[in-house]
Amino acid sequence: MEITAPDWYHCGDGATGGESVGCTGIRIGGFERCLGHLGQEERRAYLATLTPGDDIDARGTEISGELLDELLDALCRPGEERPRFGRARFDKAVFTGAAHFNMVCFEKGAWFTEATFRQDAVFAGVMFGSAARFDRAEFHGLANFDEVRCTTGGTTLAGHLAFRGASFATGPWFMGAHGVRLLDLRESHITKPTVAQVVAEYVDFTGAWFEAPVTLKASGAFIDLTHARLAEPCTLTSMEHHVARSGLPAYPTAPDRRPSVTSLSGVDASMLLLFDVDLSRCVFTGTHHLDQLQIEGSCVFAEPPRGPRWTRRHVIVEEAWWRGWQTPGPAPYPAALADTYRQLRKAREDARDEPGAADFYYGEMEMRRHSRTWSEADRWLLQAYWLLSGYGLRASRALGWLAASMFLTVVLLTGFGLPQGSPQQEATATVPPPGGKVTFEIDQVDPRNPTGDRFTGQRVDKALEVTLNSAVFRSGGQDLTVAGGYIEMASRFSEPVLLGLAALAIRGRMKR
Repeated sequence: MEITAPDWYHCGDGATGGESVGCTGIRIGGFERCLGHLGQEERRAYLATLTPGDDIDARGTEISGELLDELLDALCRPGEERPRFGRARFDKAVFTGAAHFNMVCFEKGAWFTEATFRQDAVFAGVMFGSAARFDRAEFHGLANFDEVRCTTGGTTLAGHLAFRGASFATGPWFMGAHGVRLLDLRESHITKPTVAQVVAEYVDFTGAWFEAPVTLKASGAFIDLTHARLAEPCTLTSMEHHVARSGLPAYPTAPDRRPSVTSLSGVDASMLLLFDVDLSRCVFTGTHHLDQLQIEGSCVFAEPPRGPRWTRRHVIVEEAWWRGWQTPGPAPYPAALADTYRQLRKAREDARDEPGAADFYYGEMEMRRHSRTWSEADRWLLQAYWLLSGYGLRASRALGWLAASMFLTVVLLTGFGLPQGSPQQEATATVPPPGGKVTFEIDQVDPRNPTGDRFTGQRVDKALEVTLNSAVFRSGGQDLTVAGGYIEMASRFSEPVLLGLAALAIRGRMKR
């Protein structure tokens, strides 16, 4: 690989001819060589001038484990365990041995842009003043940032750890981090199977590339996976086990510290398993193979506002934006949301999660009902389906309509359907003149419309019996007026349909 000359006065050690750059390490003040190529006496003289809190510039320098230890000793007061840097510049530096920066304090920030760590890089307990940048750094061993702290300084980058484009061999560890507002891992690259653990307020994996199986454990973080490339199965999980509950407060007041995924747009969901995470803010639109997404544990979704107007169910954030329940975002059209719900429903059905599948089916039907891509007739049919039974999922609604229909049937039969008394049979005999055989003709008297006081207890009881027979037992035989016949026919059609919808909804509830 061709090495280009850096934009600082570099050491040049090992250069041959006019085209070779040689060592790219920045020259130490007063010397013609970088820190790594100083002679032993020169190195001791330089290190003797350092005091805790001094700025260090070792850009492009090759630093061995022994040299790093000497540098840290020079920046540590006697009796103290925490070396202190002022502004630390290690851009494009190459750490040939294990880089142990344990408990180091970078008071004015640290820059490790394009640095290379050929062995383990341990920054456990480090304090970063304001920010630290590891953009495009290469970690060939363990990258350990346990218990790191970011202190607030006079900069807008407070609490910002940047690893954009960094390459990790075994994954980054950020357990117990404090004051880290943004952990920037955009376009980062994990090349070997690993378990990565992060604690931060925001974790950005936009465009990250997981080339090997990865288990990402997080606590109390907003995690953005937009356009992340998953070449192998990956798992995103909480560090703790949670019990499902409704009504999640927003971070950071959430007591369970459940990680919150904010976007899966552009991700191949067939390679992803989500366990014990908050999906109430997650953007699903644009996710590939969403029907193959695995959702396990106590994952939670957004919910409609409280109140009698809205049905309790799981919703995706795009619908909340579209309805105005949350601060509006780039909400897709209802047809696109219906497709997203359909894929999520299939994923839950394949996982045998009937309640989850039912909620996503409800969302799918809601978006179809509001979509202009469907014909008016279809939308009116869906409107009736929603109104009567909540798409076959709301038993109380279907039973309510059934009770109302039966009550109306009883009232109408009592007032107009039952005849005035029971119809009597009349027999008429014809006797031939010379005598002989007598012929009887028996006629049924037509039911007479009721008059006078129609709403008596006896008539109401009879109307209720007819209604129950029509709706449930399907037996007839009761003499009715002409109007009563039509009322019974309407009852025989509508009430069994409502009863069936109620039974369907109850069946769905029993599966839960």
